[in-house]
Amino acid sequence: MGNKLDESILQSFMEISPYLSSLLDEEISFALTDREKFIAFLPRENIKPDIKVGGFIKEGSSTYEALRLEKVVSKIVPENVFGFKLKSIAVPLKNERGNIVGVVSIGKSLEKQEHILNLSKNLSIALNQIASAITELSEGVQNTASSNEIILKEAKDASEKTENTDEILSFIKNIEKQTNLLGLNASIEAARAGEFGKGFSVVASEIRKLSNSSNESITKINKVIKEIRISVEKILDRIKIVNETSHNQAAALEEITASLQQVNTTAEKLEQISSKY
Repeated sequence: MGNKLDESILQSFMEISPYLSSLLDEEISFALTDREKFIAFLPRENIKPDIKVGGFIKEGSSTYEALRLEKVVSKIVPENVFGFKLKSIAVPLKNERGNIVGVVSIGKSLEKQEHILNLSKNLSIALNQIASAITELSEGVQNTASSNEIILKEAKDASEKTENTDEILSFIKNIEKQTNLLGLNASIEAARAGEFGKGFSVVASEIRKLSNSSNESITKINKVIKEIRISVEKILDRIKIVNETSHNQAAALEEITASLQQVNTTAEKLEQISSKY
């Protein structure tokens, strides 16, 4: 009775073995043993362990360890055996009395998982490099924005100082007018003095020349200052635009960095999940 039941358990697994790959939705090899040898084996195209029906269980294999330890045993077969990593899972089969009657084992290729794991690692590394580059770029933009703030302040100060020159020019122009008036009065007095005022007439003429020269200089200075003021105002406008752009770029880079961090976290989780299979 016991032997028939044991055989029935093994027979049941033999009957379902062709459907396991479809049920698990994976390419797997299947093997079934009694306590000594293999009684069924279903290889796959790229998973072909050195197993033959009727062959004895090899010492040290996952099937052997499952029999010896009387528990589920999982092993990773290194890449040098099949050209890719393979996960072997062996489950001891027990009858109603708790005695082991055989072992069912499957071999599952880890090639896809390894590929996903490598992609995840490469993605994580690439994202970290991009994040570092963007962080560095963001710091550069922020430094540029800070420098622009300083330049903007200095340009505003320069603009204010050019406005202060109006008072100086007004003061000089007033002196020029007074000098011109003084020269005119001196000419009148020289004319009144007649022969005795000839020397004074020369002085009066020079004073009026100085006045005219001062007036021309003031006009030129005023023109130059106006041009400087216009240039400073243009510079101010451009710096404001650059400054605003720098702030916008810094904000955008911060958002990109945050998004990359989220993607990187996802990649790390994917890497952790892939490494479990």
